[in-house]
Amino acid sequence: MLLFFIPEAKAVSDQLLRDHGLDRIILAGRHHRETFRGPSGGQGLLIADARTPAGALEYLADKQTWSPRFGFSSLVGTFNDKPPTPRELLREKTLPGESIRMVDGHDWIVPLLRNWRPGETLDFSATLPRVMRQSPETGSFVLGDVVPQYSAIWETSLDIANTLLAQLAKDGAAELNDAITMQFVCDLLAINYTVDASIVSHLQILTPELSGRIITSALDWDTLRAHLKKLLSRSTSGGTNSDSGATPPTEA
Repeated sequence: MLLFFIPEAKAVSDQLLRDHGLDRIILAGRHHRETFRGPSGGQGLLIADARTPAGALEYLADKQTWSPRFGFSSLVGTFNDKPPTPRELLREKTLPGESIRMVDGHDWIVPLLRNWRPGETLDFSATLPRVMRQSPETGSFVLGDVVPQYSAIWETSLDIANTLLAQLAKDGAAELNDAITMQFVCDLLAINYTVDASIVSHLQILTPELSGRIITSALDWDTLRAHLKKLLSRSTSGGTNSDSGATPPTEA
């Protein structure tokens, strides 16, 4: 179970949750309790979603571990003898992908964002949900852009894929930004689980190697690598194509 502490707060509201980035974390109802001595040392509110037993909503310094949350004054906490499992954090609606075993010994489902298809060009399609749009030429409805809920992470995936392609095509040609990359990893996990970067950090489930595997899994990178050498050896002018309805990666 996950616990949150908001210093100096006395009443819970939807706005308070939004202010602390918890509106996408606490979804299944909520419990709250005011305490005069929280993990910050002072007064505030303890908050958890309704899946947490109401009796567990208390601050126990010797039985819990708490971590500050970057960008917020609130803290996230867990019981030392019962850290939350991915099953407990699973969202009601999830996207399919690869199960990857993390440091906690549990398998977490990393959603697949795209499929790469072998051919004369590097061709991919988005596997994220997409809207339908009508073709002005034929009147037929076709797949359009990724739905707004996933548009931000989709755009980030395009940028990261571009950089990775450049690295493969020209050794050392581009560098991934560590902050953007790790936020991308956390956002991927947040698609299927009620987590954010601060929670992922608190749970200590990642290593650099696991983070890399999460990215390559989400981008279907193994499929791409299986065909990339052959494609790069040809003098093709087709470049990279996409039926995603969004701007494709530039040619490496």
